[in-house]
Amino acid sequence: MRLNVASLGSVTTTDTYRSSIGWPSFFQPTDGGVVFYRIARGDPERSSIVYRARIRDSALMIQMPPLATHIVDDAAIQLLETWVRSL
Repeated sequence: MRLNVASLGSVTTTDTYRSSIGWPSFFQPTDGGVVFYRIARGDPERSSIVYRARIRDSALMIQMPPLATHIVDDAAIQLLETWVRSL
């Protein structure tokens, strides 16, 4: 995802925003049958970005960031959740 700042009119018109908010995620957890979105507007529990940031099992290849982290950053999770709720 790239953001060309020189042509930035508003955040909602960027390709980054339009290809993330409300788009079904390729990653879909197998528990619960709930559809996950890349970022589900106002709903961190259905946003794959939040779900994957909470996971720490590099063998599953779903954690974010994908490498070199073993501890969930709780402050970052709270920040992500607050941001997603604000959308």
